[in-house]
Amino acid sequence: MEIEAGLMPTWIRLQTKTLLAYTGMQSLAESHPIHEWINKAKINRTSKVTHLSPLENILKHFRNTARAIEHIKSYIRPPWWNPTARIIVAESKEMAKQDHEKQVKEWRMGTVHIYTDGSGIDNYIGAAIYNQTLNQSEQQHLGHQSRYNVYAAELWAINMAILDKDKRPLSHMLYIHG
Repeated sequence: MEIEAGLMPTWIRLQTKTLLAYTGMQSLAESHPIHEWINKAKINRTSKVTHLSPLENILKHFRNTARAIEHIKSYIRPPWWNPTARIIVAESKEMAKQDHEKQVKEWRMGTVHIYTDGSGIDNYIGAAIYNQTLNQSEQQHLGHQSRYNVYAAELWAINMAILDKDKRPLSHMLYIHG
């Protein structure tokens, strides 16, 4: 019936599930308590023990699984991490302009200043970037608002700016001087 159903034999399915579970245990953070038990099992797998633990049994039968494996963290950043970016919301355009000019003066030399924007006009959506350092801009027409929205255009503009900063040659991009 296994052949007709296209299933692997039971012993292979059990072995696969066992190895996947063990691999999952190995990839847990190094501080996880399971690693203490895995290390004990690695030591005991070669000794003459009458009753092996499940981990010792896995390590005895599948020696290749005892190799080092990448530890995968369950979070991108730890909960105590504080972002270094500052968000400033000004009360008026004039205050925003003053604060921005103050920030630009404080930035170090060699910093590239790129502004992004996504917008919709006459039912069409577009994205644009302005590189203040080079005094150059780039625009991209995305399409009709039935397929795109302003949020997608904002992300598209950010993508345009990131690609620009990642040492992509500026000469091959379409620039409109402002």
